[in-house]
Amino acid sequence: MLPVLHLKPGVFYHGTEPLDILATVGTGLVVLILHPNSNQSVIFHSDLPSTCQDEYAEPSFRYLDRAFDCAFEIYLQQGIDLQELAIKIFGGASTPRGSQAVQTAGLDNVMRAQQILRSFSLTPVAYDVGGTWGRELKITSDTGVVLLRRLGRRDEDVAPG
Repeated sequence: MLPVLHLKPGVFYHGTEPLDILATVGTGLVVLILHPNSNQSVIFHSDLPSTCQDEYAEPSFRYLDRAFDCAFEIYLQQGIDLQELAIKIFGGASTPRGSQAVQTAGLDNVMRAQQILRSFSLTPVAYDVGGTWGRELKITSDTGVVLLRRLGRRDEDVAPG
């Protein structure tokens, strides 16, 4: 049995030790960035798209851009080509606001992650994002295996009327 890490918003893990990482994610994103050749992984849970512009604000891994920057820097400092990384993204659920389609925190997070990855010419190898319900995840850190369970019902599964 592997040691367990409960991944809450703002938690950032980097290592090669095999762990079972458990997370429940709603509007935020859980991101796994695995270097398959070394079984080295970075896994983080961020719930805000971009860091505050306040120069006195404390850096936090709750922000996607900060977490991605740190993750990529770890690999680049070791001379690892970012194109060798396997990236998986989960979460970004949106809570409907009335009957109008409006941009929500979940969509903001998904869009920001896509922008960041595009800026490095990277594409996730797996993702499960959007919808209106959260997800429970179990990630094995050294292999990148992800078990996912969607919470509640999804609108797509419900017939009208």
